[in-house]
Amino acid sequence: MELFLEINEKTGRNLQGLKQHLLSQSGKEVMIKSVALSLNTYATSHFKLPAAYHTKLRQDLTHFFWEGHEGRNHICWISWRRLCKSKERGGLGFREPQLQNKALLGKLAWRLWSDPTSYWAEYLKQLYFPHTTFLDASLGSNPSWAWRGILEGHKVLTSSPQYRPQQRVFVAELIDEENQTWRMDLLRELFHPEDVAAIIKIPLSLFLEADHQVWGEPVMPISLRRFGSRYGNARLPPKIRNLLWRACSSGIASRIALSQRNILVGTACPRCGHPEETVDHLLLDCAFARAAWFGSKLGFSPPPDNPQLSSVIQSWIDWSRVEKKQGQDIAGLAAYMCWNLWKARNALVFNGVEGSPLEVISISENQFQEYKAALQKPAYTAPRSTFELQQELPTYCRPPPLNGFKLNIDAAFSKDHSSLGYVIRNDKGSIIVAVSEPLQFASILQGEALAIRHGLILSISEGVEWLQVESDNQQVIRLINSDSPPPFEIASIVKDIKLLMTYIRTCSFSFIPGEINSVADSLARRAKSVAGTTSWPVSTPWL
Repeated sequence: MELFLEINEKTGRNLQGLKQHLLSQSGKEVMIKSVALSLNTYATSHFKLPAAYHTKLRQDLTHFFWEGHEGRNHICWISWRRLCKSKERGGLGFREPQLQNKALLGKLAWRLWSDPTSYWAEYLKQLYFPHTTFLDASLGSNPSWAWRGILEGHKVLTSSPQYRPQQRVFVAELIDEENQTWRMDLLRELFHPEDVAAIIKIPLSLFLEADHQVWGEPVMPISLRRFGSRYGNARLPPKIRNLLWRACSSGIASRIALSQRNILVGTACPRCGHPEETVDHLLLDCAFARAAWFGSKLGFSPPPDNPQLSSVIQSWIDWSRVEKKQGQDIAGLAAYMCWNLWKARNALVFNGVEGSPLEVISISENQFQEYKAALQKPAYTAPRSTFELQQELPTYCRPPPLNGFKLNIDAAFSKDHSSLGYVIRNDKGSIIVAVSEPLQFASILQGEALAIRHGLILSISEGVEWLQVESDNQQVIRLINSDSPPPFEIASIVKDIKLLMTYIRTCSFSFIPGEINSVADSLARRAKSVAGTTSWPVSTPWL
């Protein structure tokens, strides 16, 4: 413990040097993630730190996050375990120190195992396991602290069923090399039917390649009903997002919440005298809150019987999916209403200020409009010549050069059906080929990559020498144009795309807005009504 005491002391000094009472909880969240949990990254990447160190760090961070003013007792309204969950799962995304230590050591062990030809891996092999593999390596008689840490990461790897040698199956054994398809007989023999359905959605590479280890990706639930996935990405100040998250997590000091923690206060609402002041009551059901909601521009009337804030927030998000701009305004104003209703309640309890619903409405609407105005970029356009304007047209607004072609692609993906659409145009804008293709894949990102691969194969067969590929999926374009390794689900497809590019003299990839990509989108959707790959006549009216 003494060896790593300096890190603890440095973390403590950084936290104590901050004016805690001047930081909102969103500010504290940023400081914990960017400062406190980052100071020990180097040490935890190489050594297994003592449990006492992790416990002390966890206590310091909890105290810093929940303490309001120096010298006063504080309440931890939400457990540290809940705070360490990702925002998609309803937490704040803090890192549990002990699990972070294990994860970083596991990453170090993974690097040693997956790249045994590197200099440092060969050195460690000669030193600690010269006659065996890394998975069978032992501690030895005189291990260093670094080797002890690597073996802790070794435990992380070997504890997962997918990395146990006795259960390993080579991918090459599951593939019919002649047809480049999955061997369904072997899949059904070795795997559960649900796993078989997932495996056959993995696209196979067009080119043979050696087996290699890949890092197992986490399985995320399909439907996340937590607040983080519903409101976490809204365009709101962090302090308001934080309040709404705490309100949905029973993490604010309503009188019912205080009494549940054995604090001797009355449970009645200080405004209307309702016997139980819950979060849902003070923000939605109190007569004061109902008057504010109904009198606002929203004209909203909370449900008459036991309204729940989480359900109301879900209705705002559902509306924003139907009418995006209007829905964002509704959700934003509603969030400011909740913020100012909470502030009005605290002004009554602590300062005796009665306030009125009209004040809450006026302040909320003004604050929301000010925030919207602050987000808008100033509209200024310097005078340009006609030539300059033509040169600055987006790429998708310019025709390809003489004898050049454009390939537009899109993918449609749902639980029950998935399909591709791709269209090739010449330098005059005329359609040369338009294809709809039903195809199984596991995600929209995978579908977009597959559509590009299939479109390239079609372009090569048409003898295209100059090609510009356009997609409305920015992520797949960025991955293709980047040298960094893509996610596992599309790694083989991206590799195929880069190899197919070499068959075309000039080939580039660019992102375009979805409204410009309407023909490829229509082709992908039309594939739902066809039995197999369909090449549409260029005289088709909707093309």
